[in-house]
Amino acid sequence: PFPAPPGNCILLPAVHGPRADNVSATLLDADTGRVLASLPFQNNPGQWVFWELSIPSGVHALRIEAEDRGKGWGEWLAIGVPSRCMPDAI
Repeated sequence: PFPAPPGNCILLPAVHGPRADNVSATLLDADTGRVLASLPFQNNPGQWVFWELSIPSGVHALRIEAEDRGKGWGEWLAIGVPSRCMPDAI
């Protein structure tokens, strides 16, 4: 578990191989186990995507659960270090 960042938003970098059939990643409330978001892996193999995920108020700690059940070629997953969202630059 890690502390929820201020601003109720987190950036979660993720990348997957050519086949995302057997991979998943979920953001959870670490205190309750409630699923806050699931990453919708799709047509972006081999490219890092920075998912901007909202965090409900009152959530104090987060946990990322990533699962790679790939058995075939091209089924893999990587999750980067999460960071807080930055306000739009003016």
